[in-house]
Amino acid sequence: SIQYLLEMSNAQSIVECMEELHPMKQKVDDVFQDSSSAKVSTNVDPLDKIQIVDMISDMNNDVSHDQQVKALVTYAKEHNINNSDGSPLDDRDINRLLLTLRYNGFDSGLYLHFSMFNHNE
Repeated sequence: SIQYLLEMSNAQSIVECMEELHPMKQKVDDVFQDSSSAKVSTNVDPLDKIQIVDMISDMNNDVSHDQQVKALVTYAKEHNINNSDGSPLDDRDINRLLLTLRYNGFDSGLYLHFSMFNHNE
């Protein structure tokens, strides 16, 4: 799913727009103390722990997932697809994009507010 988005001619715009969907890039970066650390902030909201920290941790426990994420990071770098601040996509960004699709994606597209109907997660 993320590979398909990165292969689109407007991938840069898509990545930038997805920063504003749940979980927002800034929120994920805030949950982790800094962008280069796996260390979680000491004052994480319980819901953020479940929806961000635990979900990313679960995904990272799968070796094949980790390999796919690394391949997507490499693809993004090779095609100059970056975050809106110009920083290159990293493993956490790819995982955030996957969570964004999970929490906001429906058969008809991605929605900022429609995701309120998705309370099973």
